[in-house]
Amino acid sequence: MKKIMGFVRRNGLTMLSFLGLVVGSMASTTQTLFYTHQVKCPEELLK
Repeated sequence: MKKIMGFVRRNGLTMLSFLGLVVGSMASTTQTLFYTHQVKCPEELLK
């Protein structure tokens, strides 16, 4: 347990920045997918 706590204390900020990077990239990917999605145009509008 002491080894785990020592690792967390030494690398806490690194793990926190990595978590922020992962969350940020997932959020931007999701937003990009919704932004670029184009709904199919109904046939009635094309006539």
